[in-house]
Amino acid sequence: MSAERPGPWAAAIARLHLTSQPAPLSIRRELSAARACLLLSSRVAPPSRISSPAAAASDKARVTAWRRGAPELLVVAALLVGLGLRFVNLAGLPPALHQDEAVNGYDAYSLWLTGRDHNGHPFPFAGLESFGDWASPLLTFLTAPAVGLFGLRVEVVRAVPALVGALAIPGLYQLGVELLGSRLVGVVAAWLIAVSPWAVHRGHFAIPPSIVPTMVTLTLLALAWAGTKQRPRAVILVACVGALAIASYPTMKLYVPLLLLAAACLYARVVLQMDRTALAAAAAIFVVFAGPTYYLSIVDPAGRARFEQVSIFAQETPTPAFMAWQYASYFSPGVLFRTGTGHPAQTPASPGTGIEPLASAPLLLAGLAGLAARALRPVHAGQRQGALLVLSALALYPIPGSLTIDSPHMGRGIQLIPLLALIGAYGVVATVRMMRRTIRHSSWLVRGPLVLASVFLALSLVLELGNKLRDYFTIYAQREDVLQYFEFGLEPAVRFALAHQADYDEIWIADTNEPYIYVLFYGQWPPSVVHTDLRVQRHPPEFNEVDSFGRFHFGDWSTELDPEALAPVERISDANGEPAYEIRSGLVGGSRRVLFIDKPRPPAAP
Repeated sequence: MSAERPGPWAAAIARLHLTSQPAPLSIRRELSAARACLLLSSRVAPPSRISSPAAAASDKARVTAWRRGAPELLVVAALLVGLGLRFVNLAGLPPALHQDEAVNGYDAYSLWLTGRDHNGHPFPFAGLESFGDWASPLLTFLTAPAVGLFGLRVEVVRAVPALVGALAIPGLYQLGVELLGSRLVGVVAAWLIAVSPWAVHRGHFAIPPSIVPTMVTLTLLALAWAGTKQRPRAVILVACVGALAIASYPTMKLYVPLLLLAAACLYARVVLQMDRTALAAAAAIFVVFAGPTYYLSIVDPAGRARFEQVSIFAQETPTPAFMAWQYASYFSPGVLFRTGTGHPAQTPASPGTGIEPLASAPLLLAGLAGLAARALRPVHAGQRQGALLVLSALALYPIPGSLTIDSPHMGRGIQLIPLLALIGAYGVVATVRMMRRTIRHSSWLVRGPLVLASVFLALSLVLELGNKLRDYFTIYAQREDVLQYFEFGLEPAVRFALAHQADYDEIWIADTNEPYIYVLFYGQWPPSVVHTDLRVQRHPPEFNEVDSFGRFHFGDWSTELDPEALAPVERISDANGEPAYEIRSGLVGGSRRVLFIDKPRPPAAP
């Protein structure tokens, strides 16, 4: 029997044994030992552990794909969080329906059913008469399909600005990419506006300015596309989005043209190279869609009535110093970070607290400094225009509001919301990059305080945002000033009157702003009946007065009846248990059955 030949394992071990002998090895024996080691490793190691150029390239491709897709995943997460914050408890936060929300909802209902607003004007694209202030129509036209499909309810009316407001989240991400060339800035900006208490509150409040942040974001994004893509469709998109933004709120009638003018100056070279036909088409589109709005606001006496009410030019010519103070008040650090405006609806800030977290102040300063440096010393072509456009949008934002009384009025400065998110995001990214460079090239004596300062700032920002959101969702609806502003208790009072209207000849609602619109909203009155039976008295530039609608009366009751002579029927309390409305009934004049709704009156002095 022949001897069995040794296998590869035996040969490899034999060679390794030779290499372990104390005798000196020749070069050939060293090479043999190396071959044996390689042979052994190839037999022992699993194939998945073997490194190859193809595997390394595949791993690198997977990492690159993940890095490319991660920003979009983070934006989707921000969008989901933002939607959750904006859609939670829409029916109860704010605690009651405001008169401007009610008229927005009922006008949408009327438009859906008849093509007219509740005052009977057909297809009022230029403006809605509303209470005589000719409100901006965009939000109402967007709301019309919602109430038509899902019904005239508070949560449906408020769902529209909640959804439109959430669109600013992906919009800001794309704006960071297109305008500032940074996906990281876009992701941070998306998260900042997603959890911004100011933006969340506006998503719950169904009045025209609530959609302004999204419209400003889309306008800036269209301008960025037009300035970088240089395509005819981009400039037409600017005209369309700009015209829609103008229809969103009265202050946009001035802010958007100023923004377009600033962009035209910054991208003058691009504009001069654009196709003349596209420019002419864009101008025509803008005039067709925005022209009626400007005609109503400038030429028509009723259309300009609201501005005449709130204009600083109504009484006397303001001095330059006063106008400068008006402008500067919108940048007040005290208002932004310490005290707020004190208004219960413009922002959700509790009395004595700032609109924005105090911890965001250094990040905003860093963002401003970074944008200024980018504008002065750009690294790549186009960086200067993007930074200057953001800074121009910030510098222009106070101008419309500064021309009105009660400055700073943050409802007229609501276009600041997306700018704060974008500038703050740029500050976050710039600060992180600066600290990484500093830590990398510094000793631990410098690294330690920097790391502690970074952690403290981040935790402070998260805690402040968390506290503001917690206060909004738990305390805001119980604040006395909020309950009074939103006429808490009027809904159950009106519903009581609607349920018992057949039992009375007259129903009076007193001491309430525009009470008739609540009757129309909660009663879901047929718009065709409202168009013929609603008695409206117009006295521009003052608000309209509605005396009556059917058996409902809203005018001066003092000559008609004595509330103290009527018997109490029901008392409605607010969220804190305090009396909000009283319902009384009885006979007046011996034959008129009267129901009277009013706020509680203090007892007469003895």
